Amino acid sequence: MMDVHLKSPMSPLGGNLSSKVSKAATVFPSHVRRTFMSSPVDYTGEIVRLLDDIATQTHAISAFVAEGSETITYGEVGTQQITSEFATRLLYRSLAHDGYSCLILAKSREQPLTFPEEVPHGGYVVCISALDADPRAVDQPVCGTIFSVYKRKSSTSLPGKYIDLKQKASDQVAAGFVVYGPSTVLYYTMGHGLYSFVLHPVAMQYFLQPDQRLTIKESSSAVYGKRTIVSSNTALGKGVKNYVDSNHDVKMYHTGCMAGNVALMLPNGKMVTAESAQLEGLPY
Repeated sequence: MMDVHLKSPMSPLGGNLSSKVSKAATVFPSHVRRTFMSSPVDYTGEIVRLLDDIATQTHAISAFVAEGSETITYGEVGTQQITSEFATRLLYRSLAHDGYSCLILAKSREQPLTFPEEVPHGGYVVCISALDADPRAVDQPVCGTIFSVYKRKSSTSLPGKYIDLKQKASDQVAAGFVVYGPSTVLYYTMGHGLYSFVLHPVAMQYFLQPDQRLTIKESSSAVYGKRTIVSSNTALGKGVKNYVDSNHDVKMYHTGCMAGNVALMLPNGKMVTAESAQLEGLPY
């Protein structure tokens, strides 16, 4: 049998990824399955298949974003504008019939998304920001998908209930995000380290890069977030402005979306700023 090697694409944010991925390299579903086996969160492995479904659907979102335009605000595929609502519908259609989730809480919707009574209702609640992008950052063609998974509290096999949404960030069983740019990168955690995967454009699989969990480096020279924050008359804006003004070597960077900012912070260190973010009790 021929020894085939797949060449890895570059990171969308210029990270240093290994140049080759062998056919035996770890793909996303295998990594999730191994993580689950070391610390299972359910008796059926639903979480493994649910995360695989989310990752698979981001392949489609990545393709739509790539075909759309240089900017997400007016990009179209056929007659379809590439918006957060469009990406939410793609994810909903996939998750509504896989039988692993019972509710979807989407940033683009005011009310939770429920499933028809006749379809299977699984044991998880999925929170998503299907297409995170800053419409004002037209020179930054980077956007992302953010997801978080919680175990439901009500009885399984029935439609989700309000009690399933009343949970803290520390109740998460899995979380992650995908960054769409020149190439597509997925980051995820199940509470035992953060890992990065690159979507191969031919194999259409997420390959682990690098072959170890990520660690955040110490840094004092970068703040990642919207530059408009420092001009806002909020406690966060004033705090960030004072910090930047008092440290002359500190610079602000913004990729065009929060997911991109976090991805840029991971290999370089320091902090990410975001308005209206609720992160209390995060175990990761």
